Amino acid sequence: MTVTGWVLFAALVLGASSSQVPRAAGSERERNCSTTPYLPPTAVNTTLRLRALRNAMAPLNISAYIIPATDAHLSEYIAERDARTAWISGFTGSAGTAVVTPNQALLWTDSRYWIQAERQMDCNWELVKDPSIRGITDWLITHISEGAEIGFDPFLFSIETFKAYNVRLAPANRTLKSLPDNLVDKVWTDRPPLPPDSIFKLPDSIIERSWQMKVGDIRQQIRDNPYKPTAVLLSALDETAWLFNLRGNDIPYNPFFYSYTLLTLDEIWQVYCSFVHFVVPKPFESLQPP
Repeated sequence: MTVTGWVLFAALVLGASSSQVPRAAGSERERNCSTTPYLPPTAVNTTLRLRALRNAMAPLNISAYIIPATDAHLSEYIAERDARTAWISGFTGSAGTAVVTPNQALLWTDSRYWIQAERQMDCNWELVKDPSIRGITDWLITHISEGAEIGFDPFLFSIETFKAYNVRLAPANRTLKSLPDNLVDKVWTDRPPLPPDSIFKLPDSIIERSWQMKVGDIRQQIRDNPYKPTAVLLSALDETAWLFNLRGNDIPYNPFFYSYTLLTLDEIWQVYCSFVHFVVPKPFESLQPP
């Protein structure tokens, strides 16, 4: 038999035997939402959660609700109490956006998480393999009626994110509706509580610059800025931690704590977790560490 003949013979043998090879074990760890649905043990049943969320949406007259996988400080790494996308969908990846309508639930995420999403979500959810805002807005424009309102939590949207959604939705006559309360929080009955106060000051031996020096530098930038701002608002968790040489453990594996800082030329307002700390106006050189 020639070489070509042997190659053809081998191909026929392998092709015939391949139909008898059992399904790879890995595929049994992913959901199958066909006519005979299969859910792996890792999938989360979201039926009651979605029902509760839709009940909360109904009186607000919104046709969809957007749930980003971030917190009120737009952090990438978040505490369990802020994992709203994970709670509502079962998907625990660090990047993704969920959209819930009265009769559909979808998750947009990138290729790093496609397998994970198929293993964690139940058949209430559709996985969309396009994480872009353009992809989300295209879907909303196609499936949400003209003139409809789309709800969102403004604390979970940056200004740029809002603009990116609005620049596509507004011309299509779909309106983003800012809601005063997060709807997932309202129906998440066993949501983890705020962590206990765990803020601590870094030892002086490892600090290169005091917080007073840093505050002084920022205030000088305020004075020099041609736009003449009157204050600086710090919302990212690492910003307040760095500025005041403080650390905490509100976020797993991150040395940060829930905080906001409003800095003016003569005052410092700080919010830690659920309480407000006000530093009495004095020359910054004489202020004591917060």
